[in-house]
Amino acid sequence: YLNNPGSVPDNWRAYFDAMQHVPAVDGSNKPDVAHASVIASFAERAKAGPIRTVTASADAEMGRKRVAVTQLIAAYRYLGSRWANLDPLQRQERPSIPELEP
Repeated sequence: YLNNPGSVPDNWRAYFDAMQHVPAVDGSNKPDVAHASVIASFAERAKAGPIRTVTASADAEMGRKRVAVTQLIAAYRYLGSRWANLDPLQRQERPSIPELEP
């Protein structure tokens, strides 16, 4: 549609024409652009090979801290709902969960 509005049926063209006047999510009034260049850039990145990963440093203390942060994130994912303040009348105390302590 963006490259050739005549390439779509009239009912879709009317729909897409109306969408051009809807503000973007960020609130701007920029018109939509064709995504072919974005798709091509992703294809080129895929051809470049795998994404480079960060290698571990020789510093054992830094590695220990990274593992500890990962464990804390996992604990909040699995145990965070038990610690959440779900009692608006405050009838029960929130449990102490040592795994959620930094």
